[in-house]
Amino acid sequence: MLRDLILGDFIRCHAAPGERQDSLSYQLSDMLTLFCLRFKGGQGDGTRSPEGIPAPWKDCAWADYAFTQACLHHLPQIKEKLVLSSVLCNACAMSLRPYTDGGGRECKGAKINLILERGDSVLNICEIRYSGEELVIDSEYAGKLRTEKEALRKHDSCGKSFRRTFITQHGVSKDSCCGIADSEVRLDDLFAG
Repeated sequence: MLRDLILGDFIRCHAAPGERQDSLSYQLSDMLTLFCLRFKGGQGDGTRSPEGIPAPWKDCAWADYAFTQACLHHLPQIKEKLVLSSVLCNACAMSLRPYTDGGGRECKGAKINLILERGDSVLNICEIRYSGEELVIDSEYAGKLRTEKEALRKHDSCGKSFRRTFITQHGVSKDSCCGIADSEVRLDDLFAG
């Protein structure tokens, strides 16, 4: 049954970088089903409606989630913008729970919606964020991103290089913390040509 749902584009499955195929994660990807679950609350009673969407959109978790899903449906365009069309790439995601390592150190968890595991031993960590204006990366947000990267580095013991890619509607503000963004994809790039 899972195979049928995958073939019908209702769910997508993926393994974290370096993981075996027997440790797959599944994600609901059908836009209509996601919309109905969000606004009907899974009850089918119609008590929630699109008119109930919180304003402004920039503060709405649903807008961020919908933008992420739209990006995941445009992987070829993302790869093209990053000049990866001819590089073997495996698109995956990762969700790590906080844990304590063998030395007793606490390691924070991480949730990354898109990782492009490239054939040239590079991992593009894609940060997908919806924002009604240019995305500003303050020091707190930059710290969260560094923590995610470190969690991935500890998880992936293959010694791969990491690149941070931001996928946003309007790009990353030039006033943001320096050194965080290696590359950038904008909404227009997903629908170009």
